[in-house]
Parts: sequence; structure tokens; C-alpha cells
Amino acid sequence: MRARQLRACAALSVLTLATTASGEEPRRALVFLEWTRAPGAETCLSEEELVEDVEVTLRRRPFAPRAAADRFLRAAIARSESGIGWTARIALSTRDGESLGARDITIENESCAEASEAIVLALSLMVELPLTAAEIEARRHAEEASRWHLEGRLGPAIAVDETLTPAPAANLGLVLRPGQFWPIALDAVASLRSEMSSQQSRYWLASTMLGLSVCPLSTSWSKLRVSGCAGPEITMFTGWGGGFAKNRLGLSSTVGAWVHSDVTYELSRRLHAFVSLGVVATPQQLELTFADPEGVEQRLYRTSFVTALGAAGLAVHFF
Repeated sequence: MRARQLRACAALSVLTLATTASGEEPRRALVFLEWTRAPGAETCLSEEELVEDVEVTLRRRPFAPRAAADRFLRAAIARSESGIGWTARIALSTRDGESLGARDITIENESCAEASEAIVLALSLMVELPLTAAEIEARRHAEEASRWHLEGRLGPAIAVDETLTPAPAANLGLVLRPGQFWPIALDAVASLRSEMSSQQSRYWLASTMLGLSVCPLSTSWSKLRVSGCAGPEITMFTGWGGGFAKNRLGLSSTVGAWVHSDVTYELSRRLHAFVSLGVVATPQQLELTFADPEGVEQRLYRTSFVTALGAAGLAVHFF
């Protein structure tokens, strides 16, 4: 055992010097071990004994359950085809199945104890291989996804109703990402329309949509995130005009559903750019009316059953 540790430490020292030449401590991988002993190899180390020997050699615990592991290490030992000695096969891969190396070890000794020593040394060397740049990035994203995040959004928007007439708008929103649960979005979209009546009198219609939605469809690639969200909404309308026999200021509201898709790109850790496209649908309609010079009520505008909303802007990542 003592000789085995000395040989392993010498080999590991060379690997450590190579991976820390830059002066930075490499991020260590957590490994899931799958150890198989073929029939006739029952006298070789068990998985528990193998794990213990590797931990003693490395002076740390590199192994983890499958769900928490960065890499998979599969090792198997069996009698050589010639019937003399042992053959061990070792393969290391990422969580995504990308191969990081494989090797076959042939030990001609009759004793499986000698073969086990070689296996411990080989596993220790492969476990100590530093994470690749892609693995470090994947781990960072996994750690970020497990935390709670809150971001605020602000940007210009546009609202298009059934008349296909666009209206300028503004979007203000909050998005909460509670760890592994579905993100929750709170949006406010305010728009303003200004048109002329048939009597050449100007009127305005302001609307503010407040929507609360959950985003069960959410995925990300590197710095890009795409989400699909749905939930209830309430839209409040205010209309007023000038040059009429009777000016009227009213406040009314409709309720409905709010469905939208968001695309977010990470400009920096704190600043993101976003684009949002959505649809508001309601079974209700409201009418904006004014009294003409003869005192007759005239309908100037009727709200839509369906309104398309689009927005783009910047998002600030609070935490």
C-alpha cells in the first residue's frame, strides 16, 4: 500500500505541475464511478475499496453521485483472453457523452492485487485531469441556474390592434427565476393612440396592460435564453378628447390572457438585451364615445379582442 501511494504521488505531482504552471488552481471535476468486475475477478478490489484507495491517494473525495457529477468514469477488469494476467479498460467522458480519454491496461501478474494497484493509479490520474473550458462554462451555467435571479426590463414597445394600426408604447417588467422552478414574469405595457374624428377633433386613448405569467418553456445556449410564457392580464383604458361639445374622461378595463415569447442575450453579467413578442386576447370590448355638437353620442374607437405587442430593450440583472 505504501509503495503504491508513493508511485501514485510521483505521477500525480507531474500532472499537478503541468496543470498549475499558470499559477492558477484548476477547477476539480466531480466524477461518477462505474466499476465492473467480470466473472473470475471477484478477488479484485470492490467498488468501495477502489473508491477508498483513490481518495487516500488523492487526499480528497473526487467521486459524486450521478446527478451531481461533472464526468463519468467507467472501468472494468477481467481475465486476459490468454488466461494469464488481467486486462482493465477505463473510459472517461463528460456528462454529455463526449470522450475525454480511454485506455487499456494489461497486467501479466497472476495476483489481482497487483492489477488493482495499477487500476488505482490509472483512475487517480484520470480523475485529476482538469476541467476543459467547455466544462467550466457548463458548470457556471448550471450553478447560475440553481440560484434565484431577478432582473428588471425597460424598453420601447409597439401595440398593434385588429385595425393593424400601430401605436407607440413602453415596456417595464420584472422576471424572477426561482432556481429550478419556472420563471415568473410581471409586465406592464403602456401605449397611447392619437387620432382625428370625422369632425376634425383630436382624441387620445391610453392603455396599460398588466400581465403576470409563468414560463414553463425556457432554455438557454451559452449567452442566449429563450422563454415561452403565459398567464392572466388586465388592461386599463383611458380616453379623452378636445374640440367636442362634451369632453369626457373615462377609465375602464378588460381582462384576458397574455402569451409571449422572450429572447434574452447576455451582454455582460449585469446587463442583458431582450426582445419580446406577445399577444393579448380578451372576450371583452370597450367603446370610446364623445358627444358631437348636437349632443349625440358618437363612437370613435372600439378596443380589439386581440392585440399584438412587441418590445425590445435592456435588462438589468439585480441578483
